[in-house]
Amino acid sequence: MSVNGFSIKITYKLRVAIRHLRLPGGHRVFWTDQVCIDQKNISERNHQMRLMNRVCSTAETVIVWLGEATPESDVAIDILKQHRGRPIPRDKLTMKEPFDSLVTRVAWWT
Repeated sequence: MSVNGFSIKITYKLRVAIRHLRLPGGHRVFWTDQVCIDQKNISERNHQMRLMNRVCSTAETVIVWLGEATPESDVAIDILKQHRGRPIPRDKLTMKEPFDSLVTRVAWWT
């Protein structure tokens, strides 16, 4: 990947996320900790992580990438969309598999 004329290495999962989130024919600015924080510098990484609440709460838009869609994750996302900002009924919460599929993926953050 090229950023401001410099070649950088990114993980396969970040490459997939960028492909899914980019605006074909448009312009979109991404901030990703994998690129913007020196992951090998523990002190910098810890300092930046303490700032994340402020960064996310003042951003115009925040997108969280959990990985590519699966049939189970599609069900979970549909349930969340139906109940925007409202409590999800208990009968929907018993549908454990769709929600588990979102958060138990092997290393979805890499």
